[in-house]
Amino acid sequence: MEHLPCFKESERVDIPYLGTEEYDNGDFLTYPERQNWDKKKIFRERDFSGKDPVEVEAFFQTWLYFGLLICVFRVVGVKVKTTDFLRTENGKTFVSTERLPEYLLDWTNRENIALIRFRGRDPSEAIQRNGKTTQWPVIREMLAEVHQYVNRYCNEQGQRWSKEMHLGDKFFVQPISPEVSLSIIATANALSRAATTIYGVSFADLRLNWGTSALLTERLSAKRLCPKDISWLTYEKDRNIDLQYAVTCNPYSRAGVDHTECTELVCCQDRVDLGTYSTRHVDAQCNCTMMGVPQEFLSIIEEGEIPIVTFRGGPDGCRRELRVTRHQPNARYVAISHVKDRDFAHGGYRYRKTIDPNLRWDELYQAVEAETNDPSYTPAGFWIDTLCVPVQNQRSREMAIRNMTDVYRKADRVLVLDSWIYNTSREDHINDRSMRILMSNWQRRLWTLQERVLATDLFFQYRDGPQHRDDLIIDMRLYVHFDRGFYHQIAVEGLVGLVSLQDVLETQDDEYSAFDMLTISLKHRSTTRSADETICFGTMLGLDVMPLQNISSKSPDLRMAKFYRIVGKFRSHRIFDPGPRCPIEGFGWARATFLNQTKYDAPSDYEGALVTNSHLHSNGGLIASYSGIRLGRAGASLVPKLMIAFPEDHTKGLLCGFRESEVGQGIPSWDPSEEYALISCVPIPDMFDNPSIQSIAIIGILQDNADFDGLQLKYVCRATLRKSDLEDCDHYWSGKHTNKWDDTIIEGQLVESGQQWCVV
Repeated sequence: MEHLPCFKESERVDIPYLGTEEYDNGDFLTYPERQNWDKKKIFRERDFSGKDPVEVEAFFQTWLYFGLLICVFRVVGVKVKTTDFLRTENGKTFVSTERLPEYLLDWTNRENIALIRFRGRDPSEAIQRNGKTTQWPVIREMLAEVHQYVNRYCNEQGQRWSKEMHLGDKFFVQPISPEVSLSIIATANALSRAATTIYGVSFADLRLNWGTSALLTERLSAKRLCPKDISWLTYEKDRNIDLQYAVTCNPYSRAGVDHTECTELVCCQDRVDLGTYSTRHVDAQCNCTMMGVPQEFLSIIEEGEIPIVTFRGGPDGCRRELRVTRHQPNARYVAISHVKDRDFAHGGYRYRKTIDPNLRWDELYQAVEAETNDPSYTPAGFWIDTLCVPVQNQRSREMAIRNMTDVYRKADRVLVLDSWIYNTSREDHINDRSMRILMSNWQRRLWTLQERVLATDLFFQYRDGPQHRDDLIIDMRLYVHFDRGFYHQIAVEGLVGLVSLQDVLETQDDEYSAFDMLTISLKHRSTTRSADETICFGTMLGLDVMPLQNISSKSPDLRMAKFYRIVGKFRSHRIFDPGPRCPIEGFGWARATFLNQTKYDAPSDYEGALVTNSHLHSNGGLIASYSGIRLGRAGASLVPKLMIAFPEDHTKGLLCGFRESEVGQGIPSWDPSEEYALISCVPIPDMFDNPSIQSIAIIGILQDNADFDGLQLKYVCRATLRKSDLEDCDHYWSGKHTNKWDDTIIEGQLVESGQQWCVV
C-alpha cells in the first residue's frame, strides 16, 4: 500500500511474498494453463482438491498481482520485473508498491495527455493520433479477468461469500488471505484508475468496482468507528479501497465517543434531546451570570427580515455586549455554518433565551472579521442559527427557517466552523485537508447540506485562517492531473461534494434531476428533528415550505406525504428505492425518509434499467410504465428465494430473492386470497436474453381502481431478480422439482410491454 499517500498516522500493512518462482512473462490470460491449473475448476467450481493451501495462494499472488503489473506495463512500453515490487526486512521478503507511482508516472508521460485533460480538452484525439487506442482494450481485458477473481475470492463481499460456502475437501474456506487480497485489490484499483484517466474512459462506465478489504474493515472496527461510518465506508457499490485505507490512517473525528448503541443506520451521538439540553459554560468551573438575547431578535425574525449579529467588548473591557440589527440591502455579512461540537462551543447548540457571556462568541466574531485578508472588507456582522433560529418560540422558529434561503443566498460569505477541520492547516497536503472535511461532523448533518447548497462563497476555517472552497478544488485538480492523484480517489472523495450543488441544480435541463441529485446527497445525513427533513429538502428545491410547516412537526409522515404531493413529478425508479416506506395511504411506493441510507442500491446500479418520467395519481400513487409479471395464486409464503415459471414458455424462468433486512418485520406472508404481481426496473425480456443481467423489483397486491385505466399495485416489499437455469425450468415442468424447490415455485404471466401501473 506504499503507493497511496502517507498520512500522519499511517500504519504499514506487511504483505508476505509467497512466490517460489517469478512470473514467466508470458500472456496474462493463459498463465493458469501454462502452470497446469484448470480455470473452470478454480473459478466456477472452486475446486482446489489435491493442492496445498500455500501453493494455491502463491499461484494467485504470482498471477493476479505480479503478472498483472508486469503485463500491463509491458503493453505500454514500461519494463518492470518481480523484484521491483519487493522489499526485504529482517530476513523476510514482503510485497511493496513503493515504486508503483514511478512506473505509473512513466506511463502517463509516455501518453503525454495530462496537460490536455487539465485544460478541459478531450484527450481522445491525441490518443488516436498517437495510436494508443489499441492498448486500452488489451489492458481492459486483463483488468476484467482479475476483477472476476477479486469478486470471487478477494474483496469483502467475495470473502464473506467464501466463508459461507462448504464444498468438502474441494474448497479451502478462503484460498487467498486478507493480506494478499488487499494487495491485489489495491494494485488493480490503482492500475484501472490510472488507465481510465490516461485514456479518457469513465471509471463508472468501466464497471470494475474493486470493492473493499476485510482486513481494512477490521482495522476500522479496531479504531472504534461508529457502525454507521463503517457501513458507509465499506459498502461495495458506493466506496473504494482508497478511501477505506485513508480513514484507517487518519485520526477519527468521533474517537473517544461511545458507539456501542449505534447501528448501521443511526449514530446515537447525532441525537440531541432538545427537551433537556441546556446552554453550558466553556469552563465547567465558571459561575458567571447569563446574558439575555435582545428582544429585537424575535421582532426582526417575525417581520421576515434577517437579524445580523455583532459581539463587542463592553466599556470596561470585560463585560461583552451582543448587538442585533436588521440586514440592510447590499450590506455584507457572514453566515456561519456549523454543527453541535463539544470542542467548538459557539454558544450552545440552540438559542434558549440566554447566552453565557464567557462562551467563545468573541473568538467567533474575530474569525468573522479575519475571514479575509483584504483590509477593505468589513462585514457588518454575522448570522448563526444558534441565535437566529429560536427553539422555544415555534412561530419565530418557522419564520426563521422559511427565511433561510434568503439568509444564505444573500450572505456575502458562508464560513464553516468545525473543530475537526479547524485543527488542521491551510498548508497541509490536499489529501489531509480533504479527509478532514469528509470525516467532519459538518458533513453528516442535514441543515449543513442546505447551507452548502445555498452558499455562493463557501469558506472553511482552519487554525491559520479561512480557505475558499474553489481554492481547495483547484488544489485537488492540480494533484489529480500533475501529481499522484490520478491513480487514487482520496482527494476527490473528500472534495467532490464541495462543488456548488446550487450551480449544478440551476443548470439541470429538466425538473426531475434536482430531486434525484439531492436524494444522493441526503443519504448519509441525519437530523435531530425528523420533521425538518421535508422542510430542508423543500427549501433546497426552491419550494414554498409553508404548507409543510402547517402540518404538525409531530407528524413527519404526513409532512412527507404532503411533500411528495407538492413535488408531484418523479423518475419512475423511485418505487425501487430501499428503506422503510411512507405509511400514509397511497404512498407505499415512496420512502419514509431519505436520511441515513448508508446502503443504497439505485436502479442505475443495474445494467439495462429503464427509467422514465412519472407523476402522481390523485390517490398518491405513482403512475408510470413498467415491465411486470402477474403471479399465480399460491399458498406459499414469500420465502427468501422462489422461482417464477412461465406456462407459455417452459424454457424461461426467474429467480426471485427477498431481503429480510429491507422489509422490516421479516418476509411478509403470502395471502392466497389476493392476486400478486411483480414490477422490474430492468425489462424482463432483456433478462431472458442476457443471463448476466440482474434487476431490482417490487412485489405487490393488485387492486381495483375505477379512476385509473391501468393496473394498480399495492406495495408489499422489494425483491431481486435474475434468470434461472434452464435445468430448473425443465425439472419443474417435468415434475422433478420437488426435492429442490418444494413449494417455492409460482407460475407467472408476462404483462404486455408498455403497461401503465399505479403503485400505491
